Amino acid sequence: MSAEEPMQVGKASISDASVINRWNLVPDQSIGEGKFHVGLLAFHSYGMDRVEFSLNNGPWVTVTEKEINPRTGTEEFFVTLDGSKYSENELQLKAVAYPKHGKTFASGPIRLFKDADQIVGLDAGTYNIGDLQKENTPPHDGWLIFKPKPGVNKEDVVVTGTSRWWGGRVKFENVKMEVGVTNGFAYGARDRVDNSWFWFDKCLVEGNGREVPGSWINHNWNRTFATDSEFTKHRIVFHGSTGLVLCRNCKIHDCYEDIFRSFGLITGCEIFNINRGDTQYHPDMFELNSNYTQWNVIFHDLDIYNVETQGWAGSNHNGIAIVDVNARFQGTLNAMQVGGNMKNWFIQNSEIIGGVLFRRLDNQETENIVIRNSKLGYQEPFKPSLYEVEGYARNAPADQHPAVEIYDEMVDVKK
Repeated sequence: MSAEEPMQVGKASISDASVINRWNLVPDQSIGEGKFHVGLLAFHSYGMDRVEFSLNNGPWVTVTEKEINPRTGTEEFFVTLDGSKYSENELQLKAVAYPKHGKTFASGPIRLFKDADQIVGLDAGTYNIGDLQKENTPPHDGWLIFKPKPGVNKEDVVVTGTSRWWGGRVKFENVKMEVGVTNGFAYGARDRVDNSWFWFDKCLVEGNGREVPGSWINHNWNRTFATDSEFTKHRIVFHGSTGLVLCRNCKIHDCYEDIFRSFGLITGCEIFNINRGDTQYHPDMFELNSNYTQWNVIFHDLDIYNVETQGWAGSNHNGIAIVDVNARFQGTLNAMQVGGNMKNWFIQNSEIIGGVLFRRLDNQETENIVIRNSKLGYQEPFKPSLYEVEGYARNAPADQHPAVEIYDEMVDVKK
């Protein structure tokens, strides 16, 4: 499908759709006295006009072009903060994303600090995460950070054991983590509380292998952050029916069942060698099924290959952007099997190779699904197929359904 031939699925006009928008930032971290680049990813089927930022309710700063954020390596809308210029310790940042046509999205406030982290330096050795919990309490503001002492190598600091932490913001930086299991859980929070946050930064996080009943890294964590880290040998990587995930610039490989069960922003990641072997696992790359509607989720700049899994699976979604994704699925499972109440989906500059099914769609439930400059499916015409509810018998290509229209020019569907 060429860029001049966008496909719209469903009733209403795509100009009614809201921006899909996420901060590319871990909240409540300390920025220090130097410069700190803060940004977000924002997408809309008509394109973005601008993003405006405000610090501590001050004047709004307008950014009209995406650039590579030096801090994240991601192409995004961003501004630069200078910690040396602020007298206050707590910083509140807001943003409003404006599309060329459509509904704006207000993000924030998101909080940062000049200095609020509590750092625990670790000597070379093996540490039980439960013991670290007993000996250290997360600060009221900022993060409790465990990292090697200066001069200690990453591979010489190993964190292992099992724990169900009481909460707080806990970060492990530049260490090796060996996930342990107690009753199927590892590194979980005691309760689903708002401040149960866990952050893996520049870590190697290694699971227990294919046969372990469960290796759920972030069970019950309210939010999980993974930046510049590597995850391997897990049955399930990111789990949590209510958790939000920021996963940026990570490598995920040699795992066996579901990769993501929590969502938010997933960007700049490489995912490969996913195979359930001779187990009875049902592997999904992105398991969107849950008891609540998945909304405002971004999949961006992903390279997915040598995977024998289902790709995107689930129903009830409002605001999904899939942009610059190169995904090739092998085997008999579908690369995409989504349906139900689908609203405001935007797929651009992507190749999702494998079976692609839109199912259980009707005019009342389907709004604003736009596909541009992308290939979906096994072969030409690389468009999704529609399946009926009854036994999911094949009906027709999606663009032959009454809820689907093909437009030659984007301007034709602006009103």
